[in-house]
Amino acid sequence: MKLKAIALGAVMALGAAAGAQAATTTYYANSTGPFTLGCAVNGILNNNCSVTTSSSGAGVSGNPDTNPYEIDNFPLSSETLIVTFDTGVILESFYLGNFDRNDDYEFSLNGGAFSGVTTDNPNIVGQYVTSFAIRASYDLSDANFFDGGFLGDDNFTLKKFTVTTVPLPAGGLLLLGGIGSLAALRRRKKAA
Repeated sequence: MKLKAIALGAVMALGAAAGAQAATTTYYANSTGPFTLGCAVNGILNNNCSVTTSSSGAGVSGNPDTNPYEIDNFPLSSETLIVTFDTGVILESFYLGNFDRNDDYEFSLNGGAFSGVTTDNPNIVGQYVTSFAIRASYDLSDANFFDGGFLGDDNFTLKKFTVTTVPLPAGGLLLLGGIGSLAALRRRKKAA
């Protein structure tokens, strides 16, 4: 009889765990959610920053800055927007607003090294993260004075990003079911 009760409990725990599914959500960067926005700036003239938001998305205001509502590289700098999540998530993708053929950027996951320069928009990531950062790239090797390269021609926003939460309740139920099963086996072994 006890074995039947243990088996029934294990099946119920597995059923409850299977019912907990990951939720995929798209957040607009100019809204609120389980994340915070921060910034950093590195350049010749820029030495401080603040996060800005508009209907186009989230940006970085450096000092000085001709595009205070966008992530840009003026003058001879690179502004970085940092998104930090309250708990770990799977970053499925992010989409940049006001992004055109002159724009390129680099991104970093979990505070790691920045990627090479890319123009992917949207960018499909699909990795577990606690934070990610996007910065306007500035490469003197391809700067062209006539198209504004020396002043910086990257200017865009973080429009939105899609994340999938990791279903911790399912893992907790599986853990409890496993511990319960081990305890039952131990009791059965002692009785024999």
